[in-house]
Amino acid sequence: MSTPSTKKSLRFGIVDDSGLRAATWNLRYQVSNKTGLPEVYLLCRELRGDIHASMHPSGKWHVAYPEEVFARNIKDISPEGTDRFIQKWIRPKEIKPGITLAFRIITPFSAVKTKIAEDEKEFFRIAKAPNGKATNIMILFVSPDANLYTIKGSEVIGRVLLNNGEKVIAIHEVIDIVPPFTEKHRASPRYLKGKSKSDLSGPDLKAIIFGDASDGSRVIWDCAVNSSLD
Repeated sequence: MSTPSTKKSLRFGIVDDSGLRAATWNLRYQVSNKTGLPEVYLLCRELRGDIHASMHPSGKWHVAYPEEVFARNIKDISPEGTDRFIQKWIRPKEIKPGITLAFRIITPFSAVKTKIAEDEKEFFRIAKAPNGKATNIMILFVSPDANLYTIKGSEVIGRVLLNNGEKVIAIHEVIDIVPPFTEKHRASPRYLKGKSKSDLSGPDLKAIIFGDASDGSRVIWDCAVNSSLD
C-alpha cells in the first residue's frame, strides 16, 4: 500500500491485485488570487474535468460544469438553460467538534473493473473491498485543534494542509453495500453534443452518481453499470 502524505494535491483510487481500478480522484487546493484564501476542489479522472466539486472558503460549495464545457456541450440540451451548476449547498455543520464531513465517495467492490494504464499518474492505492462490500471514502475538513481520532474504524489516505491552518483529510473504511435508491426509476437520458445511445456500451461502462445526505454532506457513488436502454 502507499504511504499517506501531506501535499497540495492528493490522488487516490481503489485497486485489486490483478491491475484493475475503480475511478481515481484528485483532491487539491489553490490559493485564490482575489482573497488569498484556500479553494478546494475534488475531481474525477473518469469525468476528465468536465464536472468538478468546488469548496470555497465563503462556505458556498457546489458541483458544476466548467463554463467552457457547459457552453460547448451542455447549454443547448439542458432544460435549465443557462445554469451550469448541478448542485449548490452551504458548508455543512460539524459532525464532531472541529470536523466537517464534505463528501462520501462510495465504491462497491464490483466497480473495480478498469485496467490501470501504464501512463497513469501515480495515486494512493486503496485495496478493494471484499465481495459484497463497498469502500466508503470520506473527505473531511479538520480545524487545527480538532482530534481526528474521534473518527474511529478508518484509515488515513492523506491530507492537504491549507494556508488557513485547516487540513482536508481523506480517510477510508469498508462498509455494507446500501443501495442509493429505494425504488426503480426509468429515465430518459440526455447526451452531450456528439454523443448518442451507441456510446453507452462496452464492458467498462460506469456511472458516477451525485446525491446528498441527511447530515448536509454530499455523496458520490462510483458504480458499474449493466445497461438496458431498449
